Amino acid sequence: MRRKGWFCFVKYKFLLRLTCGVFLALFFNSCGMKNKQKQESCPFTITLGKAADSANCSSSQNIYRVGIHSASGIGSAILHFDSSGNSQRIQIVLHTKGLEQLTISDGEKSLQTAYSSTAGSLQIPRTFMSIKNNSPKELPADHPNYLPLKVEGSGKDGPIIPLKSGYFSLLIPTALHQNADSLKISWIDFYR
Repeated sequence: MRRKGWFCFVKYKFLLRLTCGVFLALFFNSCGMKNKQKQESCPFTITLGKAADSANCSSSQNIYRVGIHSASGIGSAILHFDSSGNSQRIQIVLHTKGLEQLTISDGEKSLQTAYSSTAGSLQIPRTFMSIKNNSPKELPADHPNYLPLKVEGSGKDGPIIPLKSGYFSLLIPTALHQNADSLKISWIDFYR
């Protein structure tokens, strides 16, 4: 009789472990699904060049907003689109103290802009475009690939570089990523 009781105990223990295992698997799987849904709110994934940097994506009013916090001020990110032909508007919000150079490339076209500062005063940002490693040409403000770079920050007379709090933002021209599989974004806060 003693053996039969031991067998029931082992059987009960096995069923208890199996039930707990199934419950935990379902619980963690549902948590993973929630995280996946958050990521699926944007039609792309973000790969950062440095582990210390962070990025998030949200959408509002048909604009996908990519917020990037750069720990060192120099970095890169790649937006990998889920499908080609993405025609949604994408806003980049870059949290750095300065922005001496920002480059966005689809592999063929590269757009470059900066918010240079001289003795604390901001210079008007300009956009340059180069195609397949040709020399860059300045774009007028009404060009479809012009990068409308803005700076948001605190200061009595507007933003002061280096930013103590604030960020740089721009809308990526739809023409640049409309047929792209990915976009590479790289930035430098200050030349060293």
